[in-house]
Amino acid sequence: MRNNDAQIVGLQTEVVMDAALDWFVHKQSGVVDPALDIGFETWISSDPAHAAAYAELAGLWHDPELFSASQRHARQVDLRAVKPAYSVFGRKRAHWLSLAAAVVLFVGGYNAYPEIMLRWSADYRTVAGQMQNVILPDGSRMLLNTDSAVELAYQGQQRGVRLIKGEAWFDVVHDASRPFRVVGHFGDVIVKGTAFVVRAEANRDVVALERGRVDVIRDGSAQTAVQLLPDQMVAVDEKSISDIEPFEPDEMLAWREGRIAFSGKPLGAVLGDLARYYDGRVFVLRRDLLSVAVSGNYRTDDAAGAIGSIVTAVGGKIDMLPGNFIIIR
Repeated sequence: MRNNDAQIVGLQTEVVMDAALDWFVHKQSGVVDPALDIGFETWISSDPAHAAAYAELAGLWHDPELFSASQRHARQVDLRAVKPAYSVFGRKRAHWLSLAAAVVLFVGGYNAYPEIMLRWSADYRTVAGQMQNVILPDGSRMLLNTDSAVELAYQGQQRGVRLIKGEAWFDVVHDASRPFRVVGHFGDVIVKGTAFVVRAEANRDVVALERGRVDVIRDGSAQTAVQLLPDQMVAVDEKSISDIEPFEPDEMLAWREGRIAFSGKPLGAVLGDLARYYDGRVFVLRRDLLSVAVSGNYRTDDAAGAIGSIVTAVGGKIDMLPGNFIIIR
């Protein structure tokens, strides 16, 4: 296919998805408007691509909370006052309609970590895009990455933290009589003096050692202990500890310098990492892009710009909607 032909096809696809988004918001709003209903039927029957795009969006409509969200939004905004923004006469997009689409697609599906639990239990916490450097009671240093939270555990001979959420790097002051312990979701890290990072993910804890030595155990049982040497990492889940693997410090620890680096990593995993630095929501329509391997080095204080650059490089499109919502298509 020639470049000009590819550009035309890409533009046509973009117009169709814009229209599908706008019609989707209207149809799910609950507003009765016979004229718009006729317009929708005419649009969706005029081209198989229209029906396919709408079906893709409709397939996401499986959570009752999403329907409730769109109806709440429709009560606040008079949808009858505005015609669908796609219009064959032009591509002017109504900002409020894009916001409505964002509400429909994102509000019900997002499972945030319960805010009240963080407030109750966290001694230190960061929000999206923020880092915090902390000197712990024993003089050890802790650097919290974006969207993270910890609870301190210093009492008597005990010293350490519980990683409630996110990721933290530790540079621990040596004390042979009082091992330092980091308690994750699935495993514990026990050290006497060293530097390492722990990240709590949805279904596992990842431990990576920068220098010194650490013991990683699962479920508090010393019988499962695995010892790491510098530049080694393991993952701990509810069933086991993974095999020891090497890691590249320049990539794994780049966040300490405010950067995110990756080489040959699936786009889906990269988007998951970048989303932690973005104070908003990211939604992917082009599922085929998620397996594409990408490489790069970006600043974490411009996560939206990084997402846009990476997605564009692999042939995707980005819609930036009001309310910090990103749609990838």
